Amino acid sequence: MKHNNASRVRWLEARVRADGEAVEAISEYFNRVSTGGAVLERVEPAAPPDSPEAGLYWVIGYFPIHHTLEEEECRRRVEEAVWHINQVHPTGPVQFKLLEDEDWAEAWKAHYRPMKLGERLVIKPTWCEWQAQPDEVIIELDPGMAFGTGLHPSTQLCLRALERYCRPGQKVLDLGCGSGILSIAAGKLGAERILALDIDALAVEVAADNVAANGLAERVLVLQGTLPPRGEEDQRAVDEAVLMAPQGFDLMLVNILAEVIATMISHGLDAWLAPDGLMILSGIIQEREELVQDALEEAGLRVVERQTQGDWVGFVVRKTGG
Repeated sequence: MKHNNASRVRWLEARVRADGEAVEAISEYFNRVSTGGAVLERVEPAAPPDSPEAGLYWVIGYFPIHHTLEEEECRRRVEEAVWHINQVHPTGPVQFKLLEDEDWAEAWKAHYRPMKLGERLVIKPTWCEWQAQPDEVIIELDPGMAFGTGLHPSTQLCLRALERYCRPGQKVLDLGCGSGILSIAAGKLGAERILALDIDALAVEVAADNVAANGLAERVLVLQGTLPPRGEEDQRAVDEAVLMAPQGFDLMLVNILAEVIATMISHGLDAWLAPDGLMILSGIIQEREELVQDALEEAGLRVVERQTQGDWVGFVVRKTGG
């Protein structure tokens, strides 16, 4: 039996309705296997930030399809992966739609629109137009396949906190920088020097491009690695951190997952913080909030602000007595 192998590629759109940790799990899967990475789209765009609907998202991925058998296999793999995720984090069923090649790029980009956060910050995709107001801080962003589009609640919590706590002249450490969105925001808000670290090579490449597109390459250094160091592979991150902020960083940005944050704190993350410095922590689902709070208390770190959006929690913390 012969199958039609058309020369032109088509695209299979897969979308899953999810909230809470399911958003993270499906996004991580789509970031690994789909072209362009996971796209997040609010189910209820007009929902107030503190309402349950604000945490409900369509998680969307796009897959190139060259022939019918490939489409069938792709559908099977995605449904199987989401089924496994659903055993731990409940989700809606996978919804599929087949797109022509010429429709795919516009469909992917259509999910990203300029978005104003807080009082001044505006996240603007590089392909969109925006008439900036005099007091607005514009962040040009091409998310690529790296986490950090400004759409996710954890990123929004960080950006709103950054607007309140970032000051001109600060030295900033961005751990798990993803697309570079938080480092760019810190630079646009006046931070003097920023060290942006991620263990993922693709994220480092995307972040460096976004930093350059925003004219911040001289103030933001993007490297592959993390702190506290895991071993020799992170030695350059250590060296640059010591060189950039010998007295510690004034502001640390950690938008990862609760388990990773708690582990970093237990391994002495606060040693990289200046005596009067602050940490902005996000990526914490409410179910894991206590895990992070216990780690903070054990390390002698005090929560000075707690903020929420949907099922997500963010903390601003400082050393006890600071």
